[in-house]
Amino acid sequence: MASQSPSAGSGQADQLWLRQHFTTRLGALDADRAGYWATWRDLAAHFAPRRGRFLASANDTSRGKRKDQRIIDNTPLLAARVLGSGMMAGISSPARPWFRLRLASDADTEQDGVRQWLDEVQKRILHIFAKSNLYNCLAQLYEEIGTFGTAVLWVDEDEEDIVRGYTLTVGEYWLASSKRLAVDTLYRSMWWTVRQIVDRFGLDCVSESVAALYRNGQLDREFEIVQVIEPNPNAAPRAQGEETAMWRGTLAGRMPIRSILIVTHNIEEAVLMCDRILVFSSNPGRVIAEIKVDLPQPRNRLEPAFRALVDDIYARMTARPTGPVARDGNFPGTGLGMALTHVSTNTLAGMIEAITAAPNSGAADLATLARELQMEADELLPIAETLQLMRFAEIEGRTIRLTPAAKRYDAADVDQRKQLFAQHLLAYVPLAAHIRRVLDDRASHQAPATRFRDELEDFMSEPYAEETMDAIVSWGRYAEIFAYHEDDDRFSLDDPA
Repeated sequence: MASQSPSAGSGQADQLWLRQHFTTRLGALDADRAGYWATWRDLAAHFAPRRGRFLASANDTSRGKRKDQRIIDNTPLLAARVLGSGMMAGISSPARPWFRLRLASDADTEQDGVRQWLDEVQKRILHIFAKSNLYNCLAQLYEEIGTFGTAVLWVDEDEEDIVRGYTLTVGEYWLASSKRLAVDTLYRSMWWTVRQIVDRFGLDCVSESVAALYRNGQLDREFEIVQVIEPNPNAAPRAQGEETAMWRGTLAGRMPIRSILIVTHNIEEAVLMCDRILVFSSNPGRVIAEIKVDLPQPRNRLEPAFRALVDDIYARMTARPTGPVARDGNFPGTGLGMALTHVSTNTLAGMIEAITAAPNSGAADLATLARELQMEADELLPIAETLQLMRFAEIEGRTIRLTPAAKRYDAADVDQRKQLFAQHLLAYVPLAAHIRRVLDDRASHQAPATRFRDELEDFMSEPYAEETMDAIVSWGRYAEIFAYHEDDDRFSLDDPA
């Protein structure tokens, strides 16, 4: 049953309905936007480390921490700035008039005094823009749209400068479009202090919690404020001379909703946002842990209790199962039924080197390692588990410790590394040994890849079989235990190097 908005003028009931409507729609927009976060965060990390707002919250004391750990050199930053500067100079340079006011009809524009009036208004608008902060905002806007592909400039009336702009960044706003694919809805999240809220609304019009903090002198405590602008469905068509509210909006604290389901591979994100966390195993996905989060909101990533909970979840995700289960290392299945994650040999070597280097010296805490390497759980854990499968590492609780073989690998040259990797691949990955054994037994030393792919699909789904084959091909080529020919999809012992 579709819900209907109350008619205009119903007073308090109308306000309650609007509040519920805004809260519900914000939840839907949140869910729709979640798919873009990973891309935006990756772009921000390389092109604009101080732009974008992800997983931060009011009163978060870690907002000012360094965010440029993934920057190797300044080429991406300079590229974004050059793009923004070029757009600024070409579109809205403050050094020249960059727009012209004219009427829709050229004939009307040429009437006596019209052109002169339009030119004077244009000069005044340009003067207002130059006096305000608009050009600073436009410079940020162009960098934002060049980096993330979307941008928003909010312009408000201002008592001192007539207008004042605010360039929003990805992560702090939500957009929606009309049937004409024109943006007509904006939800914006802001952090306002108690002082800012009281200055804007007055002490009599704020919530009891804000008023109490204001009276107690806690003026810098922050609250999340959501501002909304969207079409008003109750607006009647305008008659000549009438003023009708074609848009409606609100400016209020974010309202709680009953529940939100979030699927994430980021452990800190889960602890920061959720009151209940379910940890799933892989292939097949089963609940292996249920964790209740009792930390008060807003949560601070730097607090010991927060860090302890993150570490505990890492330990649960990497803990070895107890009892007789069909697993070798941390990988589902045994023998040919072992589903593999395609992790490149360069990544494996880099992880061994990172754990070997100081201050780790051969052993590292997984949660700490993830933070140091700027990795999510779904990036780090497959690497750690692959090292464990190959007997280059052991995972105990939340600690990953290199084996003597890994230390020999780290000290070896290129050819020695390949030989050692080949020995472990054939010894500990049954599919690799099976392929090599078939090739050795055949007179032609060749075999179609479809044979092994079909065998895998007896144990696992087609996507898992495909990824397992990709991993075996990559590892086998590196170890030079066989060759793979893409043109006819076959394995052979012909020049495996």
